[in-house]
Amino acid sequence: MAQDSGVPRTTVHEYFSILYDTFLAFPLEPWTQSSKRKPVKTNKMYFFDVGVARSVAGLPLVEPKSRDFGDAMEHWLMHEIKSYLDYHDADIELNYWRTSTGFEVDFVIGNRVAVEVKAKNRIGDDDCKGLLAIAEEGIDDLYLVSLESMARRHGKILILPWQDFLTKLWAGMIISS
Repeated sequence: MAQDSGVPRTTVHEYFSILYDTFLAFPLEPWTQSSKRKPVKTNKMYFFDVGVARSVAGLPLVEPKSRDFGDAMEHWLMHEIKSYLDYHDADIELNYWRTSTGFEVDFVIGNRVAVEVKAKNRIGDDDCKGLLAIAEEGIDDLYLVSLESMARRHGKILILPWQDFLTKLWAGMIISS
C-alpha cells in the first residue's frame, strides 16, 4: 500500500495503528504453522463495520451476487466468529491462511478449525481447494459456509448454509475451548 500511494511504509503503518488503537479496524494475522506450503505473512485488515467503511468510501449498497457481496459476507462472518470468541472469553487465535501459490482459507480458528466463506448458491470442487490444501497441514475441522439451502458433505468438508453455521457456532459446536 505504501508503494502504491508513494507514502513511506512507516507512515502507512502509523495510520493503520491509529485505526487499530481507536477500534475502527483490526488486523487479522496470518496462520503461519504451514509446513507443506509457504504461507504469506502479511496481515489482513477488517473495519469494525463493513457498511460504515463502504459509506465513508462513497460506495453504493452491496448488490447480491456481486464480488462486493462475497467480501461483505466474509467480513460479516468474521465479526460473528470474533464476537463468539470475545463473548466466551476464549483464548483462541483467529487467523487467515494464504500461500505464495494462491491457496487461501478465510479463517483458521485455534489451529483446529478452518472456515471458508463463499457467497454462492452452489459449491463446486474449485471452491474447496483451499480447505483441502489446509487439511494437508493437519487442520481436520473443515467448514465451507455458503448460500446453499441444505447442509451436505463434500469429502472431509462440511458445507453449511450460513444460518446453520451460525446456529452451530453459537451453540458451541464449531469451536471448543
